[in-house]
Amino acid sequence: MRPLLIYLLIIFTVLACKEESKYQSVTKDTVFVSTKEIPDSNFLGDNNCKECHKDQYNDWKGSHHEKAMQLVDSLSVLADFNGEKFTSQGVTSHFFKKGTDFYVNTEGPDGNYHDYKIVYTFGITPLQQYIVKFPNGHFQCLRTAWDSVKNKWFDLYPDFKVVHSEWLHWSRGGLNWNTMCSDCHSTNVRKNYDFKTALNPQAINLLF
Repeated sequence: MRPLLIYLLIIFTVLACKEESKYQSVTKDTVFVSTKEIPDSNFLGDNNCKECHKDQYNDWKGSHHEKAMQLVDSLSVLADFNGEKFTSQGVTSHFFKKGTDFYVNTEGPDGNYHDYKIVYTFGITPLQQYIVKFPNGHFQCLRTAWDSVKNKWFDLYPDFKVVHSEWLHWSRGGLNWNTMCSDCHSTNVRKNYDFKTALNPQAINLLF
């Protein structure tokens, strides 16, 4: 009986290692990947869903739910990035473009001003937020958002002063997509968090 148990443990260990290696093989540096690249047989993706749920798929396609988070481009961005400046709580954010890329110059985690490239839009109506990717793999949501009803920039916390070193600063934990947003705004999340380095080298997921 004991040799059989040992044999089963060996088989389980080998299979577990293979499964782990599949996850480690997903290295595309983007949060948008095709379902074929994600090693999860239980997640089918929208193209498979529509085969059996055509009406539901048609209702979802093009809806706010589908566009809860999008890659940045001239169609997905609703806000004014034509040199617009917005000041709140002593911080002035400057929104501008470089070619086809969207940027904001604002206060960073060190208290100094830096240019940050916007990589994703977050939401549609009544507001749209914008996400910056930091070198450590963290995705941060700007505190300044776009009112898509009144067509103007506004502060999410207009009466609340936040110091750059505090957790609630946009560049820190309070507005970190990886830990605060991804579970509800995306599906089949692959955070790939490295406990030893505290990095998210590939925050991979599929979006609604």
